[in-house]
Amino acid sequence: MTMNKDLSMAINSAQCEIRSIRSEMSAMYGDPKHNNLYAEMGCKPVLTFDDLFALYDREGVAYGAINQLSDKCFETAPTIVEGDDSAKDEAESNKEKELRLFLKRTKFWQKLKEADRRRMVGEYACLVIQVKDNQDWNVPLEQITLDDISGFLPIWQKNITVSQYENDTFSEKYGEPLLWSYNQFAFNSQINNNALPGRAVSIHHSRVILLGDTYYGRSMLASGFNAFKSLEKVTLAGGEGVYKNAASHLQMNFSKDVDLGAIAKMYGVPLEELSDAIGEQVKALNASFDAAVITQDAETKILSVSLPDLRDSFDNPLAVAAASLQIPSTIIIGMQTGERASQQDTETFNKRCTSRRNIDLTPDIDGAIAHLQEYGALPMEEFTVVWDSLLEASESEKLSNAKTMTETNKNTLGTGDPIYSQEEIRVAGGYEAESDIEALPIGEKE
Repeated sequence: MTMNKDLSMAINSAQCEIRSIRSEMSAMYGDPKHNNLYAEMGCKPVLTFDDLFALYDREGVAYGAINQLSDKCFETAPTIVEGDDSAKDEAESNKEKELRLFLKRTKFWQKLKEADRRRMVGEYACLVIQVKDNQDWNVPLEQITLDDISGFLPIWQKNITVSQYENDTFSEKYGEPLLWSYNQFAFNSQINNNALPGRAVSIHHSRVILLGDTYYGRSMLASGFNAFKSLEKVTLAGGEGVYKNAASHLQMNFSKDVDLGAIAKMYGVPLEELSDAIGEQVKALNASFDAAVITQDAETKILSVSLPDLRDSFDNPLAVAAASLQIPSTIIIGMQTGERASQQDTETFNKRCTSRRNIDLTPDIDGAIAHLQEYGALPMEEFTVVWDSLLEASESEKLSNAKTMTETNKNTLGTGDPIYSQEEIRVAGGYEAESDIEALPIGEKE
């Protein structure tokens, strides 16, 4: 009796555990009623780097969205000043000049942009510091100078993985990578279909700048992955439908009194080969301009399908995909149905890029500077990353504002004094106020 009771308790416990697991799976991939939603819709429950890169590489909307965000954020390179933010208006110091020339020589901003783009597609990316120290990459860096650094190498997530973490809880670098494993062709060989041998190289953490997080990093394409795939399905299905509709499939309806034997004799084939002969004739009709099909008491029709308007089917997942990246859809696809992206959409996109500059890119640059300071390439002083404004009006917008102010003065001329002064209009148009312009020296009269 005791055994039966214990067995019953064990079974009940197992059933509770199964129900708990099913509930968790339902929460992840649907709901208690539709716990196979992802499977029914053809969506992957777990995304790999290969899935994310294939989406970026082959789906035009995803590719355009990532590149537009990257290009706008790096529309202009930032300036690194010595001191705090107030130093941006001061004359360039010797240290700032040395750092600026170093960043230009090593093409750091181009390399950082490339690594950032790879981080957006994957969960993280790395910049390997190429140092002229005649040492293997698994050897820790000693004290170096800016002249010792020859360049930076941006690497995809799949090419570089952590081989050893810092497990000492008393270390300042606890949980951070100690050694990286770099396989040069682990990813590129799949892109180019080249049978190149993989060459694993161990890299010490002092030679690597990490962008993203190896633990909790998240691709920017992950949240909108299903929506991007839906866009791909709609686009491919629409193209396939047009192609099949243009193929002009023929349907031949013979009357009940038709003599198939006479038709076979006309084609010069036995009766059992008549369908093949007619098929060849139809194939020739579709392939040539001057071909004809011969029938006897038969009606030939073209099988055509009225294709639906795919606009709604395209716009819905586009809105979801755009929302996942926090980018207006009109910015991603550009001109659509004769309508350009509105000024409000442009301002929203510029705010998005400004926010990303401050929240993501500035800490990345600060981390790179701190990394170079740790190994002696830069002095242990305060440096500040300064970006230009993406929210400032363009030249055409400034001139438009000046024109509006001038028209306002003209319309209110009868009320007395003008609303805007000439200096205010000049400044709004992007020019200096007349009071700020130094008078030209006047030559003395003889």
